[in-house]
Amino acid sequence: MSKGLSAATMDPQYQTERSMNRVRNKPKHAVYGVARGAESLARSVGSGLAGVVMRPLEGAEQEGVGGFFKGVGKGLVGVVTKPVIGMFDLASNVTEGIRNTTTVFERDLDRQRLPRHIGRDGIITVYSGREALGQAWMRELNKGAYAFDNYLAHLELPGSDMVVLLTFQRLAMFRRAKPDEAGMAVGAAGSSAETGNATGAIGVSAANASKAHVEWEQEIKSLHSIQLEATGISLKLPATSEGYVPPGPFIPISDAQSRRWFYDQIREAVKALIDHRKELG
Repeated sequence: MSKGLSAATMDPQYQTERSMNRVRNKPKHAVYGVARGAESLARSVGSGLAGVVMRPLEGAEQEGVGGFFKGVGKGLVGVVTKPVIGMFDLASNVTEGIRNTTTVFERDLDRQRLPRHIGRDGIITVYSGREALGQAWMRELNKGAYAFDNYLAHLELPGSDMVVLLTFQRLAMFRRAKPDEAGMAVGAAGSSAETGNATGAIGVSAANASKAHVEWEQEIKSLHSIQLEATGISLKLPATSEGYVPPGPFIPISDAQSRRWFYDQIREAVKALIDHRKELG
């Protein structure tokens, strides 16, 4: 609409200057948009008022008396249309500035790290990249089937793509998707053999976690016992009514300290289940 009104002013110089200013001075943010819009409005009002005086004089100089009256008409048209154009430019600049401000903030606020893990007690502790990574895997694995579990620990098995995930509700062994399968690489270093803590840069792709293959899962409430062995941890299942004891999953962990650390984590999950059952009576 402002473009049509600009043509109606019958002022080629005004139209050219306005077009050049719009191209050269695009507002980059909201404040600049307000300033640019106000400047455009002031320029349009000033041009309209000046035209009431100058256009008749220019017309008289070029065409005499007839030109004078033509100039009066053009001046009156300009004094009405140019301020309206200025108002449209003000609104346009403010809108574009707000839009560009939003774009800038979106770029600046791109997540730099994974969401913080907060334990079941609700206490906020120092940010742990390792816990954040384990929680992210938990929420994306198996199409979100474990998203409402309470993350406890995980261990990346050295020399393989396998990861064992522990929540207060279950254990799950999964194979991480390769970068070419997931479309993005996972930037997570292997677990330390001494503490189980990740030792490198932490990063995870939701696509990578969602495409990981779950080898097995075992609910904590369905365990009979856990056994610490020389090469890993055995999960013992209850015997059937016929007396048959089905073989439970085995978690291969070669490093002694990592093995003991993860065993203690499983015991914590089992203890939490026992305490919960006691509370229920």
